[in-house]
Amino acid sequence: MARRAVNTYSETRRQIVHMAMVGFAFLLRYLTWPQAAALALAALLFNAFALRHIAPQIVRETDAGGPRAGVLFYPLSILVLIFIFPHRLDIVAASWAVMATGDGLATMAGQGVGGPRLPWNAQKTWSGLAAFIIAGAGGGVALSVWVAPSITPLPGNAFTWWAPVAAAVIAAFVETLPIGLDDNISVPIAAAGTLWFATQLNWMGPPGPLTLDLRAGLVLGMPVAYVARRVGGISASGAVTGVVFAAVIYAAFYVSGLIVVGLALAVTVACSRAGRGQQPMTAGRGERRGAGNIIANCLVGTLGAVLELFNFTWGLELTAVWFVAGIAAGASDTVASELGKSFGGRPRVFPTWRRVTAGTPGAISIAGTAAGILGAALIASPGAVMWLIPWSSVGPIVLACTAGAFVESALATTLEGGGVLDNNALNFINTAVAATLAAWWCA
Repeated sequence: MARRAVNTYSETRRQIVHMAMVGFAFLLRYLTWPQAAALALAALLFNAFALRHIAPQIVRETDAGGPRAGVLFYPLSILVLIFIFPHRLDIVAASWAVMATGDGLATMAGQGVGGPRLPWNAQKTWSGLAAFIIAGAGGGVALSVWVAPSITPLPGNAFTWWAPVAAAVIAAFVETLPIGLDDNISVPIAAAGTLWFATQLNWMGPPGPLTLDLRAGLVLGMPVAYVARRVGGISASGAVTGVVFAAVIYAAFYVSGLIVVGLALAVTVACSRAGRGQQPMTAGRGERRGAGNIIANCLVGTLGAVLELFNFTWGLELTAVWFVAGIAAGASDTVASELGKSFGGRPRVFPTWRRVTAGTPGAISIAGTAAGILGAALIASPGAVMWLIPWSSVGPIVLACTAGAFVESALATTLEGGGVLDNNALNFINTAVAATLAAWWCA
């Protein structure tokens, strides 16, 4: 009589191992970055070729390969972070801890405790989110404090103790996004990105003037959000998010910053309406932009405003370039998409240039690309007119927005259709690429 195959996989065992592996992060206090990279590479090779045979109880079927091969992405993410931050292994260690302890306990809490589901992702629970933040923050702080003495110059106490908490919170919400990108990629990227950004915040002035500017920004942003909601451009959650962003932008760049944002909003709403008027209504068209869409398109630009407020080394010119590029990229992408669908004929996908039907994820056309370039120029040029950015930066900003759009197109072609990334994630990547390239080229 044939013996029935037994499925020995255990999610609990997998998560215990997932969390236990952070113990190796304590070695980062004593290792050089080449030594750390060598160990991460060894772990990657071990997981790729030996783990399935040695510990099949913690290997999922989806770990065989593809975009959800978690046992491979775990050490690969650590290896990539080591190469990105070779002289800041405290960032690597804290990000590792957030991924290991936060993500691990979130899964166990979600399955063991359960409870109410998150409104934006019914597959996630509030208990899992809370467990992620608490465990991720604790682990991140512990590893940050442990590895910090080996870093030269020694990180400040504010960064060592508080930046990992912020990283855990951001990574926790990223982990709840309804996308198929493996958590072993999205979580360490979010945590490390937050920690890197925290290293750029090196100035804190008196809170009085900043508080007044934020209040003024809220007052000025409210009527704009009200009008945008009335014309059908954004939802209630989008309006609230937009007002908060507007307050930060005003505090950094005053009226000039709000004019850039207002112009971007007007251009996107006008082009969306023009696009709808040229073709039948389809699923998802005509929907108001919610908080997720506003965050995806405006967060990167708003971070430029944060840098202007709390950084004294970048300078106004560079932070303003980051801000304008981030806002222009989000708006120009909408311009290219809406007008390209309506007037661009049959588009192609990048980088294969294969012909596809209009509306295909990642599809681009000559007309749409040209419209996006003009849209970026239309939003960046007033910034130069108002002396917010130099005229010499308009060209790099437009070029950076175009590059971000092509990166988004390539990722959409390969990842959006399979559910790995959604439209909001792609929009965020687009704006991040554009702002980074523009700031780099104008530095």
